[in-house]
Amino acid sequence: MAVQPHMVTAVAAENNGIMVLSRQSLFKIGHDDIDLFSLLMTNIAREIAPRLKLADDIFLQYIHEDKDSRE
Repeated sequence: MAVQPHMVTAVAAENNGIMVLSRQSLFKIGHDDIDLFSLLMTNIAREIAPRLKLADDIFLQYIHEDKDSRE
């Protein structure tokens, strides 16, 4: 897994909270409670998958449009 620093800026539309889980804490959960770790990873994957699908669709649309413009 690549370890690269990143920053995110966001503005909330309503009052809410945020939780930050460090890489070290995540690995500790994996070591201490594999069932909880598995559930957490499954839920993260479920959140990420639709976003990756959308990004993939946009990318493929761009490729097809570029290909069509060359013909």
